Amino acid sequence: MDNSSINNLIIWDRKDSPPEDMRALLWNGYKDTNSHRSILKYIDTNSDQLRAEYLSFIYDLGQLHIHAKPIVEHLEVESGFSLWWMSLLAEKNPIKSNTVQICLRLMAIRDLIKELKPINIELYSSNPNIAESIKKLCVSYKTPFLFNRQKPNRKSWSIKRIYKRLPHVVQGLIFMLNHVVKRWSLRRIPVPMWFSGNSSIFIFSYFFNLDQNKCATNYFYSKQWESLPNFLTESGKKINWIHHYLSTPNEPDTSTARRWISGFNNKKELDNTHFFLDSFLSVKVIVNTLKQWIRIVIKMVQLEKSVNSSLANQPNGWLWPIISNDWKSSVRGCVAMKNILWVNLFDKAMLNIPKQKLGLYLCENMDWERAFIHFWKKYKHGHLIGVPHSTIRYWDLRYFDDRRVWDSKDVLSQPIPDLIAVNGPLSWNTYKKANQPMDSMVEVEALRYLYLDKYKNSKQKNNVLIPPENKLMKLLLLGDIKYETTDAMLKLLESSHDILKDKYELTLKPHPATPVKINDYPILKLTISNGNLDKLFPEYQGIICSIYTSVSVEAVAMGLPVITILDNNELNYSALYNVQNTSFVSTKSELEEALINQYDKKKKINNNNIYFWTSKKLPRWSKLLEIN
Repeated sequence: MDNSSINNLIIWDRKDSPPEDMRALLWNGYKDTNSHRSILKYIDTNSDQLRAEYLSFIYDLGQLHIHAKPIVEHLEVESGFSLWWMSLLAEKNPIKSNTVQICLRLMAIRDLIKELKPINIELYSSNPNIAESIKKLCVSYKTPFLFNRQKPNRKSWSIKRIYKRLPHVVQGLIFMLNHVVKRWSLRRIPVPMWFSGNSSIFIFSYFFNLDQNKCATNYFYSKQWESLPNFLTESGKKINWIHHYLSTPNEPDTSTARRWISGFNNKKELDNTHFFLDSFLSVKVIVNTLKQWIRIVIKMVQLEKSVNSSLANQPNGWLWPIISNDWKSSVRGCVAMKNILWVNLFDKAMLNIPKQKLGLYLCENMDWERAFIHFWKKYKHGHLIGVPHSTIRYWDLRYFDDRRVWDSKDVLSQPIPDLIAVNGPLSWNTYKKANQPMDSMVEVEALRYLYLDKYKNSKQKNNVLIPPENKLMKLLLLGDIKYETTDAMLKLLESSHDILKDKYELTLKPHPATPVKINDYPILKLTISNGNLDKLFPEYQGIICSIYTSVSVEAVAMGLPVITILDNNELNYSALYNVQNTSFVSTKSELEEALINQYDKKKKINNNNIYFWTSKKLPRWSKLLEIN
């Protein structure tokens, strides 16, 4: 490597590899070489520091003063509640936006520039926003910068792509029209006779992941809450349910959903009542939403230049080109319209139900939860407990906030529940490591994973055995909610077909919300299964999964060997991140090595208590809900 190569630094955001004689930072991939540094690997090595810095940056952004008032105050949409807490930036949802991981990459680049001290920096990328941010960073370092703009991959036109290119204000109006047209029929459900008094419990949940056969016979069964509703009613409790209706290929249409809800509510011995949030839609709600949205849009358009200039003086203000699109959508686009609609729907819902002593809700730290918590407390309902139904993943920053969020006593502070119900040691330790307030956490049994209790302390061997002669080993592939990560997993498996075809039989279980066309991967000869996992797992010798699915933890808790295939374009969002004795692979050779190490050895069943609390008698839930 000559002196010019040592003094120069290229940042490589392309699918091919940079020249070996050039010092480079690799935007994608997890492999270092002699002259190339992986940005994603650097993030893994410095994860705690970078995560804490990003959480601090987002909190500071909400407190940024514009014309002598913080942004949270400018976005006050109703007395005591700021739309800021529902924004894409405050939500930090990796499924909705890639802003978090782009910012983390850029923060890693900043650190590596400090370490490497290049004289010149050159970026190879098709993303002008990344270039603009790095240019701002280089100006602060007085380092020359060159942007070699690459031609983006041509994508076929679609309605979704056209929609995203429209002005944010137009996107907001289209969202409202589409939502009202699709959900208006949910208003036809009669308002139920709500339960009240000390024996009633309120639950807010999703109308999703249901047992459709049971629901069709007027018996509500949610796989996210499993046995808890029965446990409550058998203990003399009556439950008021309000659901988010989700329109996905595997869930009922609005006509079926109305029929099911009517069936639930018309049972003779009624101990559960059900209603949809969208059943509170009305002309008044729509008009109020449009008025508030127009007011916010006008105010924030007027303030945008001031926001830009104020950010220029902040330590991480150079990230504005990356976060600006999320900001615009959140203050004048479809996200703003959707969130203000939810503000009005929750206002009406929490006002019209009788006072509730106790409330539970499915906690994923989504935008709507902030509005729900605010109006629950505004109308003086009782104790409120957030229930994360799955695992808490290290890089899913929805679940973590800067400690100042928890400690704030400001009138416009982020609405938070009274307690978070944590379902096992794995999630408990993840919260603790992220410096979240553990006095706001409480232990409960993992409702979705109670079936794992039968494997606890088992002395039996699992079914990871070398199969009989002429029999293929059966591997179960687990898909993600995000299509791109499932696609990355399947493409790596396709590239490894020569090491799979003679030893393994592959079955794919897609995520319920993200179907997969197996014809797109003909080399793999996949079969599809949508069966329940507790029935599927015993049939297989091992699991291969992508980074978002939390089902990997279930498999490990049962003692099944798990290989997680990293997406070279993504952070490691696996729930098994930082868990010992787990395999993460990103290349064909790593996959081959992992298959040999994982599946050619007999393994003992793990005690799942290191992951979940799974006593079927629900002693922790009984204590929390004061049930004898």
